[in-house]
Amino acid sequence: MSDHAYISTTHRVVKMDDAAGAACGAAGDAAARFASGDRMSTPCFIHLKEKCPLSASYGSAEHYLKERLVTLGVLPRDVLDAFMREHPGGVMPGWDARE
Repeated sequence: MSDHAYISTTHRVVKMDDAAGAACGAAGDAAARFASGDRMSTPCFIHLKEKCPLSASYGSAEHYLKERLVTLGVLPRDVLDAFMREHPGGVMPGWDARE
């Protein structure tokens, strides 16, 4: 999406079997999980300002968002089409990284 400007850490998540989960307690006690050698993975989400340029594929964060919402069926295609007519290439002028 961002041409590697924002890179996710390489990782894998292993599902604990029922016996290991039971040993950690019904509430899933995090201290017990760490003590057993398991690890916890925490995702990090970022929300870019709408005018922020992303890549050659997506001219701005708003372009990516609109395309994604159309793909998911949340927005009608004409919303993205109107956006692209107003902002060729999805680029929104006026981006200032200091904002």
